[in-house]
This record gives sequence, C-alpha cells and structure tokens, in this order.
Amino acid sequence: MPSFRIISLLTTIACAVLSNAAPTTTPAEVGNFGNVVGSTLAAADARGFDRRDTDLPGVPDDIAKGYTDAVHTGDVAATPSAQDVTPRDEEAQSIPIILVGVTNQIIPVVRQIRAIVTVDVQIDVLVGLIGQIHDIVASAIVDIRALAANPVAGVLVLGGRVLSIQEVGYIVATILYLIFTALDIVVRTVAVVQLQVIAPLVISVGGVVASLLVEVFLLVGGLSVVVVPLVTGLVATLLALNLNIVVHVLGLPA
Repeated sequence: MPSFRIISLLTTIACAVLSNAAPTTTPAEVGNFGNVVGSTLAAADARGFDRRDTDLPGVPDDIAKGYTDAVHTGDVAATPSAQDVTPRDEEAQSIPIILVGVTNQIIPVVRQIRAIVTVDVQIDVLVGLIGQIHDIVASAIVDIRALAANPVAGVLVLGGRVLSIQEVGYIVATILYLIFTALDIVVRTVAVVQLQVIAPLVISVGGVVASLLVEVFLLVGGLSVVVVPLVTGLVATLLALNLNIVVHVLGLPA
C-alpha cells in the first residue's frame, strides 16, 4: 500500500499542476523568473549543459557514461537515437524499457529545441516542442501505471538482463538532465514577453515529470536514494525554473 508520504506527494503534484494550468504569471514574476534562471548560467556551462555535439545533449559526462553502460546489454544495445524507440508492447514492458523509450523520444525534441534557440527563437515552435516533452512523459506514466497494475517478474529487465538499481538511476537522471537543461536554455534565451507563454508550460512539464518520478519510485524501492546524488547538479536549475515540486519529490536540498 502506498505510504502517506507518497500519497501526499501525489496530492501536492496534482495541486501544483492545476494551480499552474492557466498562464496567470504576472510580467514582474516572469521577469524575475528569467533573471533567476540566468544566474545559473555559469554553473550550467561548467557541467556542459549547453553542449549540443553529443548523443545526450545537456547530460554531464559521468551521467552519460552511466546511462550508456546501463542500456548497452549483452543482447540489445539500446542506443540513444530516434530510430531505436522501443515498441509499446505491454507484454514486454519493464521499467527500463519504458524509461529508455522516453529517453529516445525526448532526445530529438531536445536537439530541436537547442537548435532553435541558437538560430532564431520561434515561440510557436518552442511551445509545440515543450508540449511534446509533456506528452511523452505523460504517456510513460500511463505505461508505468499499467505495469504496476499487472506486475511481472522482470520489472527491471532490459535486453534479457536485470539492471541494478544504480543502472536504473542513471537512466532516470539522464531523462531529468535532458529535459531540464533544455528548458533552462529556453528560459534564458527567450524575451520576457515570450516567457509569459513559456513559463506555464515549463511548470506543467515539471508537474508531469514529478508524477513520473513518484510512479517509478513506488515500483522500484530504493531508487530515489540512488537518483538524488546523480542529479544534485540540477538543483539550482530546478529552483530557478520554479520547479520546487520536482526538488520536493527527489528530496533534494533546496
């Protein structure tokens, strides 16, 4: 049975998402939102968040290596490319398969976001891409819940091998870095007037990612303890993006 803390987190997430469903952010708040995010630039650059010439854009080298080692199994190489998205076969689903599928779908979206903000900020295109990230994560939540409702023995299997909790942690951390470093770049790049459109979308993505984390942590005991030290480099970014709910779910120091 879910613990009180988990139930409380789910309630908090639902309230946070609902309260931010409408773009009610004031111009002053949006301006502050952008200024605070801009203050994270030096730290982000130091960890390579702005790098685009990589298979996992925005993911620090140590996390990227952990991800690559985890997903390259003896039977299947789950390489990070759009062509390798795992088919949605419920009978073959597992936590790693679902999460690697999320990663593979998000990578090309993140690349498009990074390409747009370096050339010409097209707000309508950015809105669509951020919406894609939201929908990809939301779809994964449906898959995770289906897996929870119909548990199988190989819940941590990928390519015929049972992954360790640490390996699953690297996959989760990779997803978080991919998403939030890309959103950080968007917020630091667009004009204040455009932030009035972008900010509510960023909050919405944060809410759905927080929900995904709760669902995964419910199924994989001890995973949150492994993930936290892998994503401490994201704390400043998450707080600057006003994604306190994600920080809360992870139990990161604010």
